[in-house]
Amino acid sequence: MNKDIKQSHDPSRRDFFNTVALASLAPFVPLSVVSCGDGLPTFVGTGKAPFKVWEEMIQAVMTSPDYLPGRMERLIASKDLQAMYHFVRDEIILVPNRPKNISGMGREMKWGLEGVMRCGMATPREKAELLNKMYLEAGIQSKVVFETTDFTIEEVPALFLRPVEREFAPKISKKQLRNWKKEM
Repeated sequence: MNKDIKQSHDPSRRDFFNTVALASLAPFVPLSVVSCGDGLPTFVGTGKAPFKVWEEMIQAVMTSPDYLPGRMERLIASKDLQAMYHFVRDEIILVPNRPKNISGMGREMKWGLEGVMRCGMATPREKAELLNKMYLEAGIQSKVVFETTDFTIEEVPALFLRPVEREFAPKISKKQLRNWKKEM
């Protein structure tokens, strides 16, 4: 190597680029410091776009009332027996364990509790197990018991065929949406 060649070091050029970089950030600092608190969460993902943005979007979707696992956790934390009961009864759709057959529904599980929370549908046994799980996690003593109930043929459709509406309303601020649009 030739030791006589010196690297050119121009402090004025470095200072210029530092000043330009800081000046380009300056307009955004007051907005983040003085921004109004809308009470909505800010989601922060890891990695680089677009994967970071997708991770943040998943986090946002989990705040929606129709995200059943999150709703279940909030109800358990509240320890409200009636709310947990109504959640399982009204918001989890009753399905038979086998197509075109309702015999043995009180004993059989179709998807398991994780599957129930994913799809929002359950057999009577899964509904009972889900409610039992929620009560136990909330510190309320409970157990699942089996009993038979006689329904008339006219009553059966009302058990299965009823509308269940879940509101999709994730808590996303307009600022978060703008950030996602800019990053994508």
